[in-house]
Amino acid sequence: MNVLVTKKEYAIIDIKNDSKMHIVFTNHGAAMKDIYYENKLMTLRPIEDATYYDSAYFYGKTIGRSAGRIKNATYTLNNRTASLEKNNFGVDNLHGGINGLHAKDFNYSIHENEDYLDIAFTYFSPDLDGGYLYSCDITITYRVYKIFNMIDIIYDATSDTINFLNLTNHTYFNLSGNLRQNIFKDKLSINASQIGLLSDNLIIQKKIDVDEVTDFRKPKEIGKYINDEILQKKTKGYDHQYFLDEVGIDKMAAKVEGEAVDLEVYTTYPCIVFYSGNHPLDCEVYKGIKDSNHLALCLECQFHPDGIHQEKENYGLFDNNHPYHEITRYKFISKE
Repeated sequence: MNVLVTKKEYAIIDIKNDSKMHIVFTNHGAAMKDIYYENKLMTLRPIEDATYYDSAYFYGKTIGRSAGRIKNATYTLNNRTASLEKNNFGVDNLHGGINGLHAKDFNYSIHENEDYLDIAFTYFSPDLDGGYLYSCDITITYRVYKIFNMIDIIYDATSDTINFLNLTNHTYFNLSGNLRQNIFKDKLSINASQIGLLSDNLIIQKKIDVDEVTDFRKPKEIGKYINDEILQKKTKGYDHQYFLDEVGIDKMAAKVEGEAVDLEVYTTYPCIVFYSGNHPLDCEVYKGIKDSNHLALCLECQFHPDGIHQEKENYGLFDNNHPYHEITRYKFISKE
């Protein structure tokens, strides 16, 4: 493994494994800034650091304390009520607010083992941080394997009292290599027979069965229905919560068959948000290439975004006796 750490405004941790991967991490937002496979860029972000590090944007960063949208930007826990930032249509909370974990500077440490290297990003989130209740210690560990071309994201947290988290990662993938084409021809499969029915504010109203447009249980080109009138009217493309039929780090949750490489996703979380890059920025993302509609996709593994209001269990409650511990794995596979 080749490891290079540089420090300017933020720490940059540059890792090349002994196979085909090269990943650049930063402690700001505990983020994967860039992923290269066979020397080709496989992710999208604003090329200018000033834009990339702007707290309005989530590219490659850790999202929390809660991923997705919490209805009315409030929840109640232990007879206390949280008042969160209303940064979704001026009503709901989105991705922990503008000063969520994606905007925090994490401490970090690097630990090398025989088969992999861990970069552990740590952050103490105090009571009412972003309006969220109670304090907690959060660790985001990126595990880079030496000879296997995969990355594990290990989410851990503890708290002195019952607490609530819903952490994810917001990396934008483009598997054509160096952003050569959009995602329309990529074939996507997601092991889910239900999605969230969305309100006008994109809050889940209830779980419904997938239909012809949203069904990815068998591989399907992303572009086949992306311009569907109903899809475009509300979300401008795909921005949907898929509730997995099976979960576990040994169960493939999703797969993208890209132009240059395939990506498999495994997770212990019950839900994946498929976002098809519907709101591009007016900025350069790679050597003269500007961001554009559907140039990249996100597969955000998480709990039900509004689960604290809608689920009876398995939505992110934890404490010191039952620590938060979830894993997402991204596995890259060369084309035959």
